[in-house]
Amino acid sequence: MRPFGITSTPLTYDPPLPDGAKRLEFTRGSSEIQTDGLFDGARLKAPAPKLPKLASVPILVVTGEASYHATYDHLTVQFLQDTGVTVEHVYLADKGIHGNGHLMAIELNNKEIQTFVGEWIGQKVATSTA
Repeated sequence: MRPFGITSTPLTYDPPLPDGAKRLEFTRGSSEIQTDGLFDGARLKAPAPKLPKLASVPILVVTGEASYHATYDHLTVQFLQDTGVTVEHVYLADKGIHGNGHLMAIELNNKEIQTFVGEWIGQKVATSTA
């Protein structure tokens, strides 16, 4: 579905993908839910190409406990890490923010989520200007 990793369109990898490449090379996971409740999905074949344009951009992946992404958001994080991108993965429940699905902006506690994300961005901005 996403032959170039996190997107269906090519990104700028280093080293560049071969001319005419139609997809990245992945190893196959079992595609089954593991004992921890997470999918064991595909990983980039080593050595993974890097995403240099994203490498300096702080990225936060936020997962709600009732989100349909909860079983596989970690695979997006692994992909980004494999490509040299700094990424932080936060399960809202681990921060005491409970009951959220995937559409966090329309949840009753959306202000609590916005505050958390806003503070995370503020910390990253403060760190980058220090």
